[in-house]
Amino acid sequence: MFYNRIRKDMDLKTTIAKGELGEVKDWLKERIHKYGAIYPPKDLQRRLFGEEYNPQWLINYLQEKYSG
Repeated sequence: MFYNRIRKDMDLKTTIAKGELGEVKDWLKERIHKYGAIYPPKDLQRRLFGEEYNPQWLINYLQEKYSG
C-alpha cells in the first residue's frame, strides 16, 4: 500500500536511481512518521490510503516485481 501511494506522489524508481533518498525520507516523515504517535496504525492507514489493509496491493506489487 505504501509503495503504491508513494508512486502516486513521485517517480519513485527515478528518485531512487538518482540516489535522492532524502525525497523518500521527507515523504515518509510528512505522511507517516509525523502521525505515528498520534493515530493507531489502522487509523493512520485509513487516513493515508482511504481504506483498511487490503492484501491485493501486496499481490499487485509482488506480481509487478517478479513477473517482468
